[in-house]
Order: sequence, then C-alpha cells, then structure tokens
Amino acid sequence: LINRKGPDQALYEEILCALGYKNNKGVFRHLANILPLSQLIDISKRDPVSSYALLMGTAGLLPENISPLWDRKTKRFIRTLWDHWWKAPTELKEISLSSTLWNLSGIRPQNHPRRRLAGVAAFFTSHDNFSSILLKLAEKETKVCVKTVLSTLEKSSSMHYWNHRLSFKSEKKHAEISIIGKERASAIFTNVVIPFLGAMGVKITRFLDYLPKSDNNRLCRHMSNLILGPDYSHITQGNPVLQQGLLAVYEDFCVTAENDCRRCSLPERLTRSF
Repeated sequence: LINRKGPDQALYEEILCALGYKNNKGVFRHLANILPLSQLIDISKRDPVSSYALLMGTAGLLPENISPLWDRKTKRFIRTLWDHWWKAPTELKEISLSSTLWNLSGIRPQNHPRRRLAGVAAFFTSHDNFSSILLKLAEKETKVCVKTVLSTLEKSSSMHYWNHRLSFKSEKKHAEISIIGKERASAIFTNVVIPFLGAMGVKITRFLDYLPKSDNNRLCRHMSNLILGPDYSHITQGNPVLQQGLLAVYEDFCVTAENDCRRCSLPERLTRSF
C-alpha cells in the first residue's frame, strides 16, 4: 500500500479503516480512495470545517433536511457544512456514496461515522506529512515516542462543535467528549502506526513492551477461548501482543474459512510446523 499510494495516503486510509470498526471498515476504505488525502488537502486548503464538509458530503452523511428540533448552533453548523459542500467539484459529488452503505445498527453515538469523520478532518488538516512526523518521533526514546503519538492522535482530532456533543440532535454537554478517545487512539497506534513504522524500516520490537494495554474485546475473548480454552483464556487480558496475535489468527484463518472451524487450515499448518 505504501509503495502504491505513498506513506501519507496509506496512513490516511488505514486510520480511516481503524475508525470504522468491523461493520464500516470497507466503506471507510472506499471513502479514502474516492477522496484521497491529497485532494482533501488541496480543496479544503487545510481548513478543518471545509475538510469535514468534503468528507461528510462524499460519504453521503450530510443531513438533507434540518430538523426544527435541533438547536440554533447545530442548524448553523450544518448550513456551514452545506455551504462548503456546494462549492465542491462536480466530479466529487457525482461519485459520493449513498448513506445506505453505512451500517449504523448498534453503533454507540460517540462512535458514529459523523463524529469519526470530524476527527479525521481535524487531524489530517493540522498535520503536514504525518508520516514524516512519525518517523522523526521514532528516533526518540521509545517511551517518549509512544506517549507523544498517543497524545497527538487524541488531542489533534478535536473539533469545537463535536467536543461537547454526541449527535446533531443531542444537547450540548458540559464535559468534553473525545472524538478519538484513548481506547481508539491506542488501537490506531497498535494496528496502524506500529505496522507502518515497521514497513518503513524502523525496528519495532522495542515498542512491544510499550504497547497500550486494553481490555479484551469480544473477538479477543472468543478467539482466546477457542484456541487456549476457558482455563487459560485469561492470560491474554491486558496483553496487547497476545491480543494482536489472536486478531491476526482470526483475520488470516477464521475470515478465510468463513468462521467454519471444519474448513480452517490452521490445524494442518501447525501439524506441518511441528
């Protein structure tokens, strides 16, 4: 991907996918392809609101009608987004996605694609050549590098409107609500940043002891029980290296076998290896 599209486009695409969870990864990747980072920056002139409008419009997520129940600030914000989207190139509007492509069933409000895209817009308009930033940070002491990258992912993804709201219809909250929170920033660091640095020739083994710890998600627990059994599944709790290994097994074998254990090639490969 880096060789074909360049390091910054690769990061843009993979970070978008990481924000899509399982149900919307494909749609986020498609969005990153039809509105590449270079075009997003060129049209928006690095203005985060303009960038957000372009992402929302191309994604088919701009509300077509403004509800009378929404507050004044929300109505004004949506009109501003439309003002930017109306100025977008016609060819971009012609390839914009249908809102029906997004799987929004069961998604918590804070994880809605509308909020996630705000984080993407803010983040990539505030950083010029994020790939270069990462490579420079990788030269620093490991602990400092990890802490700085995580902080950058969290703090650079804020957008004033969404910092205190969960949806267009929700009331403004007094407490700030992260667009890309600590848990998602940790997942991006582990699943995107570390593989990217490895692909760019950075020795990544030194990062393994510093990977952010996270709770086992449902998929990790399922794979742990399946491979290790219920008596030993607890050993993956809080161990990001083992968790990533379980997720890799799932992607490489379970998905290929369409979650049918009878068709799985892993046992045969293990037998040949030993």
